[in-house]
Amino acid sequence: MQERNTLGHVIKFVKESTGLAITFAYLILIISSMAYLGIFYGRFNVDILKLVSLEDILVTPIRRPDIIVAIVAITIAVSINDALARYNARLSQGYVGKKKPWYIRFYERVFFFFPATAQGHYRLTVASFFGFLCFYIAFFAYAEAEDVLEGNGYEVFLTLSEKADSRSVILLGTTSLYVIVYDSQSGQVRVHQMESVASITPAENS
Repeated sequence: MQERNTLGHVIKFVKESTGLAITFAYLILIISSMAYLGIFYGRFNVDILKLVSLEDILVTPIRRPDIIVAIVAITIAVSINDALARYNARLSQGYVGKKKPWYIRFYERVFFFFPATAQGHYRLTVASFFGFLCFYIAFFAYAEAEDVLEGNGYEVFLTLSEKADSRSVILLGTTSLYVIVYDSQSGQVRVHQMESVASITPAENS
């Protein structure tokens, strides 16, 4: 069943083309992180792409390590699915033209969605990986935004250079050029240029 070992082929590709594999993996991390931020800020009608620089985009995976954890977890889940599919194929090939025991028939009914061909198996593996990744991004980005809209979030005291007083706001995020905050009392999002901000201090309840 080596031809169905998707994870084995991936490891072989990484060993043979390490530079290309690292580039591809980093590209997935960047796209995933930016998609997460796009959905999150989109809930506040903020086009984050207009507020980020190339430097911000390149370091996005580092600033959002939860995406890395999610991809690792999804990879493990897909690898388990990969192993189960190979096991299912071995069972089917071992009883070609023979009567299958009841436990094998039961197993095949439970895992009926496993493709019979290697090409179909590869497609299922790739679709499972990106499907789970898209679900994670959409679900958790939207949930995080809803949590902020309910008044929960990282609360800070923001002081602007042109004003001596500070006000309590929820910090949505920062880029190299801007600070993005949400005022839960007025329900408004404010984008301040970095040079106009004198200080940002955490609130006691954050």
